[in-house]
Amino acid sequence: MIKKIAGIFFYITIPVSVFLLLGFAVESNKDIPCRSFTVNVHGDSYFLDSSHVINTVYSKFGQLEGKKLREISLSTIEEMVRNIYFVQESQVYRTIDGDIVVNVKQREPVARIINAHNES
Repeated sequence: MIKKIAGIFFYITIPVSVFLLLGFAVESNKDIPCRSFTVNVHGDSYFLDSSHVINTVYSKFGQLEGKKLREISLSTIEEMVRNIYFVQESQVYRTIDGDIVVNVKQREPVARIINAHNES
């Protein structure tokens, strides 16, 4: 009977302990400062470049490098990037090293008009 209770206790405490340790690890990871902010723009239309996305995000949050990850709202950044007209879809995530990465897919234009001065 005691072996049965000890076995049940063992099988309950091990998973609970693992989840508690994972929770502490995730919380401590949020205290890491942001190391870098990277924007990858995918598409061939060249209406949008990474500096435009970076300036849009910095206008709301300021410089992200050095801020704690818990102070940076990834969902807000993703919403801001999606509100840029030339963006079809975006994905924002943070790496375990403290980097924030934004992947952007550009819209495909129907037509591109170029004037006599070769400007679009």
